[in-house]
Amino acid sequence: MATIIDRAKRNNFYFLRLKRKAHDTEVITNYPGELIQQLLISLDKDSGLSEVRFWYRDNFLGMQKVKNSELNLVHF
Repeated sequence: MATIIDRAKRNNFYFLRLKRKAHDTEVITNYPGELIQQLLISLDKDSGLSEVRFWYRDNFLGMQKVKNSELNLVHF
């Protein structure tokens, strides 16, 4: 019995998915949100990127660049 996937493979319409890499860091917390106490977002409308900085107990944890379109921003 032919399935839809079999027909798609025969006609070269089926693409195998790449295997996703599992996270290699495990963090154990007492409750969600415990690790990140402060989040600072610096928007740059010209480049379309924002810089997100993570802080915990006055210690800088790291920074990540994010597309402005991926942020759920509030407009006033």
